[in-house]
Amino acid sequence: MAKTCINIDVKEFEEYAEKLKKLSDKQMLEITKKCLYDLANRMLTRVKEQTPVKEGLLRNSWQIGLSVLKKGDEYFIEVVNNVEYAEYVENGHFQEVGRFVKALGKRLVNTYVPGRYMMRISAQDIQDEADKYVKKILEKEFERIFKW
Repeated sequence: MAKTCINIDVKEFEEYAEKLKKLSDKQMLEITKKCLYDLANRMLTRVKEQTPVKEGLLRNSWQIGLSVLKKGDEYFIEVVNNVEYAEYVENGHFQEVGRFVKALGKRLVNTYVPGRYMMRISAQDIQDEADKYVKKILEKEFERIFKW
């Protein structure tokens, strides 16, 4: 039976671990916020692309919340749309067949209008890719902080 030994120098790993321990809470919070804002901006771009356009009001009304919220060990940032009908476009809605809608210039013919799920689809896309984005941001931030 042949044996092969592999020697690994863990000095670099140990140095890296020591540098991580030296990061202050303030630096970690800054990195966390940077990650959240980056993901929120990606989400904003995606949700705008997914939003149907008639006059542009709904699409142009998407915005990122002004502050990062912390609940327990989790951090949040909101992507919101305050247009009155945004929720109906997102989730779908029932309507009264035959009712005349002045804004559309026609009578309603369908009982139900299915949702477009622009927020739900965009959120899932970002969630699926979040680890990749966060890893990239962390690498850049660590390189900047530790001057690698």
